[in-house]
Amino acid sequence: MNNPTVNYDAVLEAQFGEDSSSKRLRTEGKTHPNYSGQIGLNVAQMDFLRLLGHFTTVEQVAELRQVVCDYYARKVDDAINKLWDEGKWNNEKNEAILNDHLRTPYKYAK
Repeated sequence: MNNPTVNYDAVLEAQFGEDSSSKRLRTEGKTHPNYSGQIGLNVAQMDFLRLLGHFTTVEQVAELRQVVCDYYARKVDDAINKLWDEGKWNNEKNEAILNDHLRTPYKYAK
């Protein structure tokens, strides 16, 4: 059974106007689970895909990718700083990780 694809953004825009209307945003919150569930995406993923629809060049996507990477780098920095401040991380642990052999040993067939 094939369900017809509906552009809910177009439906909501026709009914409520621009993306920023608070009534539209409340309605989107109720609508997204319906159509995102059909394709296996959650509301955050659907919002991100809608954002990507505004990009027209590879350079713009690369710039956004860098912004997202910078965001996660800041999150990692914040987490390690918190561990350091709480005394759960120190230079000795840094050195231990640098000296650990973390590669998976491969067994080659003879």
